[in-house]
Amino acid sequence: MVNKMELNITERLLALELLQSVSGNYVTLKIVRDLQGELSFSEDDLAKYQMVFDGSNAKWNPSEETNKDIDFGETGHKIIKDALAGLDKSNKLTQNHISLYEKFMEA
Repeated sequence: MVNKMELNITERLLALELLQSVSGNYVTLKIVRDLQGELSFSEDDLAKYQMVFDGSNAKWNPSEETNKDIDFGETGHKIIKDALAGLDKSNKLTQNHISLYEKFMEA
């Protein structure tokens, strides 16, 4: 089953951040790598959104922001959902996570 979700730039960056700490077996890591490719930004995206990265911070032109449809398979969806649940359980969710959390946990 594929879950198509529309994510904005902030949600894509947060999902990428969540995927950095995922560990697992070979199949899980291949799924994570594929998701990272889907969520990442192309050179055209960087120019279009005027994205600038400064260490772990990213800035972009919000007037150019558009959403991107991302296909999450069942396992990929569960990986993100589990990572968000872990943040919630350890009280480490931030205001930035709210929209991503609602899309994954309340879907």
